[in-house]
Amino acid sequence: MPGGRPDTGRQRSHTELADLAAWFWRALIEAGYDSVNAFVQRHPFEKNRVYGLFKGTRFLTLESTQAVAVALGRKSDEVSPLWWRAKAAMDRAAAAEEDGGKDHVSSWSQVPWPHVALQDLLEAQAIAADTLPYHLLGIEPPPLSAVFVRQQLRADQGAAKRDRHDPGGAPVDDSGRVADENAIPITAALDRHEHVLITGEPGAGKSTLALFLALTLSRIWLRTATGEDAPLREPVIPLRVTARGLAGDVTWSSALAQAARQALGPRLVAEPSPGTFEHRIRGVRWLVIVDGLDEIVDPTGRASVIQALAARCRSGGDYRIVIMSRRLSDVELAPLRGQHVATYHLEAFGRTELETFARCWFAAQETADPDADAARFVGQIETGGLGEIARNPLLATIAAIAYTLNPPGHFLPTGSGCTNGSSSISSCATPAGGARWRSYVVSTRTSPTGSVSSPGCSTNE
Repeated sequence: MPGGRPDTGRQRSHTELADLAAWFWRALIEAGYDSVNAFVQRHPFEKNRVYGLFKGTRFLTLESTQAVAVALGRKSDEVSPLWWRAKAAMDRAAAAEEDGGKDHVSSWSQVPWPHVALQDLLEAQAIAADTLPYHLLGIEPPPLSAVFVRQQLRADQGAAKRDRHDPGGAPVDDSGRVADENAIPITAALDRHEHVLITGEPGAGKSTLALFLALTLSRIWLRTATGEDAPLREPVIPLRVTARGLAGDVTWSSALAQAARQALGPRLVAEPSPGTFEHRIRGVRWLVIVDGLDEIVDPTGRASVIQALAARCRSGGDYRIVIMSRRLSDVELAPLRGQHVATYHLEAFGRTELETFARCWFAAQETADPDADAARFVGQIETGGLGEIARNPLLATIAAIAYTLNPPGHFLPTGSGCTNGSSSISSCATPAGGARWRSYVVSTRTSPTGSVSSPGCSTNE
């Protein structure tokens, strides 16, 4: 057993440095030294720093750590991965220690400025959530914040068990009932329930609602919006990910880091650390917004993600979960039904929402008279027999794109209707016609790999 100076008790060993220290002890033995003292006598290193490295009481710079490794006959890149893991562990410990010494946040007015890693995540998320790929259709891409229209939710009366919590996050027994049959805004649903499953038809706006939540909450943390704009009363940290990004045989925190990296990509400055997602920050829970559960096509993989989400849907846990999906079978969703998860269905546009969308859309396009264009657009929807189709936010967006791209007075270009050889707008007012209508704009205005998104539905819809 290698010898060395005895521990004086003046410095605390860090468990986060144990693996790094153990690696150096092995390297020391394999290099033929019988003690740390014998090593430092032969090399020009500062003794206390080297002793601290071997005892796990001091964390040296990467360059210094590599220099000691080379002096022991090892390559510098051998120790680098261990050093980076130790750094991540030390950073997490420091953040937890700092967090533990501060008062916990109980309202949006108390939200602190985020630490560096969280700031990076929120800034990247705010950029990603406010960007829609309309440039593929030959129009000025409006930001989500300019055209988003809040839709209503209607409770799924078939779901068995619900839970309700007060504004501070404490669970309250709901006696198995969620609400009356009236539609409610997303804000009401999030204030009533810790965990929510939101279903909707293709193009209904599920993905865009997920983006809106991530965008608004990120902006509050970054001080570009106020707590008065929050879509729920409890302060939370938003994280929007895709369900597919969570798939895989990894731990929950690693899955969140993996999914965040996939969703945000080069918008992030640094790789997200799993440690960031392991627990609350200053007592603030994570709001994990999971988009596209139905888009995991492998039944086994989807079941695994559902089980992982169900495990996190505990009352009073560190995470609040919001899931967006098309309707799935009750059998598949059984793990969620047995938890504190309320189920809602996303309502289609009514006339009020369509009018609001039209005004926002043409204002974002900076037309000569946005209000007049919005009124003409809604009028053409109604007189053309497209009222039912335009209740779908995606198809309403495609209609607005067609109106924007074509001369005034023309809803669709002459001779290019929804049915073969027809120019009648009313021929679009069927499911098949609606699909052809959507295909018309996409095929004529996008590249082969282009995609369409709407303020009520992103490309995942």
